[in-house]
Amino acid sequence: MDVARDPARAAALYQTACDAGVLAACNRLGALYERQDAARAVALYRKACEG
Repeated sequence: MDVARDPARAAALYQTACDAGVLAACNRLGALYERQDAARAVALYRKACEG
């Protein structure tokens, strides 16, 4: 199946899930932010680890 990538949509969905307490989504969102906003990525990784 060929599906177009949409990083902005992915980030929005991960953010919604992270806000709802889905820690795996916080982790994936952190990965999306690593290159553009390291501080935010670290905060998201912390949230994923600490619950």
